[in-house]
Amino acid sequence: MKKRLFIYTTAVVFIGLISFFALSVYITSTNNINAAKDTVVEVTQICAALYNEEIDIEEFVHIGSDTRITVIDADGTVLADSGVSRFGMATIDSHLERPEIKAALNGAPESFMRRSDTLGLDFIYYALKVDSGDSYVFVRAAIPVASINTYFLRSLPLLMFVLVIVAVLCFVIIRRITDYTLAPFGEIERKLRSLSQGNYIAAPIKSRYEEINRIVQEIEDIALELGNEKRRREDFFTYASHELKTPLTAIKGFNELIELSNTNSVVKDEKTRKFASAISRETERMTVLVDEMLKLSEIENTEKTTAISNSVPVPLTALIYDIRDTMTTIIGEKSISFLVVGNGVVTADPRHVYDVVKNLVENAVRYTGEDGEVTVTITQTDDSTKLSVADNGIGIPKTDQLHVFERFYRVEKSRTRNSIGGGTGLGLAIVKHLCVLNDWRVSMVSEPGVGTEVTIEF
Repeated sequence: MKKRLFIYTTAVVFIGLISFFALSVYITSTNNINAAKDTVVEVTQICAALYNEEIDIEEFVHIGSDTRITVIDADGTVLADSGVSRFGMATIDSHLERPEIKAALNGAPESFMRRSDTLGLDFIYYALKVDSGDSYVFVRAAIPVASINTYFLRSLPLLMFVLVIVAVLCFVIIRRITDYTLAPFGEIERKLRSLSQGNYIAAPIKSRYEEINRIVQEIEDIALELGNEKRRREDFFTYASHELKTPLTAIKGFNELIELSNTNSVVKDEKTRKFASAISRETERMTVLVDEMLKLSEIENTEKTTAISNSVPVPLTALIYDIRDTMTTIIGEKSISFLVVGNGVVTADPRHVYDVVKNLVENAVRYTGEDGEVTVTITQTDDSTKLSVADNGIGIPKTDQLHVFERFYRVEKSRTRNSIGGGTGLGLAIVKHLCVLNDWRVSMVSEPGVGTEVTIEF
């Protein structure tokens, strides 16, 4: 926007300057010609008043130093011309058909600008009919057009130099005005970006334009409303998680008593045992869900400075093997080949690194079929450390890849329950929130039936 506005404004100003310059040249030239016409008329009138039968015609036509004077007989014969030598008079044709002579003969004298057939130059002509004895003559004055704009043409280079200076000044002024005018919009863009990332901080933008101030105020109001809604939502999330955990703990305890009672009874009730086992399994699943809800709420309420202050060097290879050891049962049941390639160290909060890697590894193992492969690759350079978790499992359709990092999003409603150790739908949401908190980059490449690879750039 800034570049286009600058280009458009500069183009308009330059076009205006050039148009003004061209119009000025035209007006100046026109005014010079009109002034020359007035001069020709005045000189002709003076010459006509001075003409009489007794004067020497050759001397008479030379009374105007810069003006061509011509005396023409009634039959059109040129008697004398200051622009033509005496020896060249015989070659001049009759002038009765000249427009200025015809206008004078008709009693309506008028100035004309035309090319001289005799001299081959452009002149402004004006003629008057003057009585001479029993007949009459025509007294005509002419000014060469080339001499009219001589001064203007001499000053044209200076005018063009001034035009260039003005254009450069306009360029600099437009640049500064554009920067000054659009500066608040850059701040507005940063505000909207921070608002979309959920870390908006209210800060007034000083602008002399009332329209921009109104836009900023609208953004502030929206940010405040969204912020209030997000406080309310996070509080509900935390309170609900805590409230759910209490009855779940009680249910689990009562169910353990039922199982213990059924085990010690003389006659064991098989149905009771199955129901108690199902209750225990679902209660455990709900407990894990509530724990992850609480973890996600804790992450959302963690300040970036807190995460930085808790940073220590974390060896990734050892961390991955620790996570693998917690999943030996499911890895063994599905005969999954688990491979770790590379080595690296990340300086961060160990809990955050553990949660990110654990959720990625668990997803890879969970959605990889029998005899599948899961490969964790670590690449460390001077600038960054990358960790990729790849599997050859069921994969994710492209339409779902943009949403899998949303909390509780399901690619298929039944796939989590059908997988061994079904997930809670919060794992990738936790990964996303931890990456945002720590300024890590997360990316995904997946293809249905081929597999999925998720990469974290620390």
